[in-house]
Amino acid sequence: MDELINDFVKHKPQRAISTNRQYASRVHKLIKNDININDFDAIMDYLSQYKATTRSNVYTALIEYHLMNSGNPDLIQKLQKEHSATLDIYKHNQEKGIFLDEQKENYINSNQLSGYIDLINNIIINHGYEKKLDFPAIDYLNLRLILHLLVNHPSRNEYATLQMIPMKKFEKIKENSMPWYKNYVIWKGRPKKYFLHIADYKTYQIYGIKKAEVKDRTLIRCLDIQRKLNGTDGPLFKLSSGQDMNNNTLSQLMIKYSKKHLGKNISSTMIYKILIQDLTEKYKEALDDEDTERIKFFKEKLEEFSSSRGHSFNTQQAVYAKKHVSFD
Repeated sequence: MDELINDFVKHKPQRAISTNRQYASRVHKLIKNDININDFDAIMDYLSQYKATTRSNVYTALIEYHLMNSGNPDLIQKLQKEHSATLDIYKHNQEKGIFLDEQKENYINSNQLSGYIDLINNIIINHGYEKKLDFPAIDYLNLRLILHLLVNHPSRNEYATLQMIPMKKFEKIKENSMPWYKNYVIWKGRPKKYFLHIADYKTYQIYGIKKAEVKDRTLIRCLDIQRKLNGTDGPLFKLSSGQDMNNNTLSQLMIKYSKKHLGKNISSTMIYKILIQDLTEKYKEALDDEDTERIKFFKEKLEEFSSSRGHSFNTQQAVYAKKHVSFD
């Protein structure tokens, strides 16, 4: 697996490290399941059990793998056609303004999301988890911080790789050096402030480094607790096992506890959809009311969130602002 990751990195070092890891992981999973990745029919047969979005992600990884290794041009062309077809399926469903089946099943509205975050916080307080260093205290503390990061600074799962770093040490990092292209929570002691520096994410090559000051008081408090838990210089998140968190274990943590407390699989992408749909509805209401102050506020918030996620405003509104179908 590590060798495969290194191959992807060497092939395209300018690509986000997290993306290279994802490609390697998807190809490795096929190999681990004894799928001949040079056999188009074997690949198609195995992937037939998965939804279009999953197939699309695997096709992308395989295409990159075979291009990297100067693979069979006919195989690459077939994979590219399949990838294009799965993208068409996704776009078609988005244009109809509906969630895909799996997304519909796991949808909650913004009020339910706020209630879920309150529930996690109450569990932490009632069980005294802020003063404990074992399981499940660490899980809940990690989850609470992740949720507050995602609702204030929406992104994907790259927050798993955040490093806490003091401002003085961060200022010594040279621009365009390898450490510069990592994800940091920068801590400035006095006055006490936190800043995000996100360079290792999916669309970095298009949108560059994402920077933001953390202003939400609850999020600041969560970061204070995490800093005392894991130190001022090192990984922001550690699992209850003591290992560093990664994109996959962050996703697993979110799904585990949303399934436990809500009966639904709530991912970082689902949270983003919930936020954007809620803001878009409020923006439309402000337009109907001709309320210029609210129009300006919600439009700026939508633009801020598109930048935080790492894509264009138009992509955000076209893909994530579609109203879900009624479940009544």
